[in-house]
Amino acid sequence: MIAAVLKDNMIQNTIVINPAEKESWEEKLGAEIVDAVEYGLAPGDMKTEKGWMRNVNGEFKFLEKQTIQEFNGYVKKKKKVAELEKEIEITSIKT
Repeated sequence: MIAAVLKDNMIQNTIVINPAEKESWEEKLGAEIVDAVEYGLAPGDMKTEKGWMRNVNGEFKFLEKQTIQEFNGYVKKKKKVAELEKEIEITSIKT
């Protein structure tokens, strides 16, 4: 599970945990653990009575639920970027 660490209504960090260990992590961290994937939560996102919010270029915007396909698409793009960066690094070492 990709989990978001929620403290004082703000996401502090994201971690990968076994869902069966959620309560244990909450106790260790002194924070609430929430599913990060559903809204694509990231550090700095805020929980409000009306929903999740993110500061985007100084403007607070509500987050919408993501589909698994949207999240997986993001992960695939991020992986591809990492592969290209590694390829560039290897090419620059050879020259």
